[in-house]
Amino acid sequence: MRSLGNEEINYRDAYLYMIERCGLTIYALRTNSLYASGGNDIAAYINGVSFRNPHVTLHSIQDNSLLNLLDPLTLTSLYGYFFDYLMKGDVQVGIPFLKIGRIQYLPGFRVGLTPFGYDYYLENMIVSNHHPMIATIGIGPADLGVAEDVRLQVPVLWSPGRWQMGIEFDAWRQPNLELGKLFLTRLNPGWNFGALAIGSVTYRITPSFGLHAEGGYKSSGFVDGEPLAATAILRGGIELR
Repeated sequence: MRSLGNEEINYRDAYLYMIERCGLTIYALRTNSLYASGGNDIAAYINGVSFRNPHVTLHSIQDNSLLNLLDPLTLTSLYGYFFDYLMKGDVQVGIPFLKIGRIQYLPGFRVGLTPFGYDYYLENMIVSNHHPMIATIGIGPADLGVAEDVRLQVPVLWSPGRWQMGIEFDAWRQPNLELGKLFLTRLNPGWNFGALAIGSVTYRITPSFGLHAEGGYKSSGFVDGEPLAATAILRGGIELR
């Protein structure tokens, strides 16, 4: 989000973004067997989820994960780190937005794993007056049909003085999950319609230091980085720039 707002990405952030986006692809491609000794996360995932969804195979995960390499910001990060930084010594690389009037737009593509299959995500990155937002549409094959997800992230919706207020909203339709020890292997028939809503506030004490808090609620279901069960959400911390 910081890089989008700045309309350029630092070589350190480019490296982190590149590694994160390529991690699934690299892990999947270097997995040769579902019965490898020593433990393998991709093999464990497939062995568990394929009980629910026979479309989840090593071949399908390997093929689909290659789409992550086509993400425009991933390609920008690869170019920025290995060419602009390592060869030319530049520490910043511009982000190749499509300009629509005063709006700057960049699409993003990725494949992610879920407890019931895998999803294809289209990330619509939009910047207006250096304020970024991301609207994400997810769709993918699940054991009961097609799972769907829509997510909106607006870190700065309103910014009076030193205050910054933002929102995040997510809505989904996905198969029900059995939230016990064997939730990956037990099929609980039926669809789950759910949502997540989070509000955030940041108070900037100095231009480079601030206090951050966010709160909201999430219903039962799968969202990246959140608990599976229905829960209230309350987080606090500091923000450094």
